[in-house]
Amino acid sequence: MFTEPSFEELLKRPNESFKILYINFKSEWLAYAKRFSVRDDVVIDVYQDAFLCFYENLLSGKIKTLNSSLKTYIFSVAKYK
Repeated sequence: MFTEPSFEELLKRPNESFKILYINFKSEWLAYAKRFSVRDDVVIDVYQDAFLCFYENLLSGKIKTLNSSLKTYIFSVAKYK
């Protein structure tokens, strides 16, 4: 079973940790995004932008904790992009 990495782990090993997150959430995001009648290439771009936004916010210290899961946070960011 997949366990979301902690912020410390994401910062300590970002390449490996973000790759794992990206791969584990991608199929669920694609299924979720079908509701919005958006082209597949746009759906992938938005997903990648959401991950980049999360990474930048984590590195800059804007995010220190979440009141939700990482998946919920990333999907919310992607949904509103």
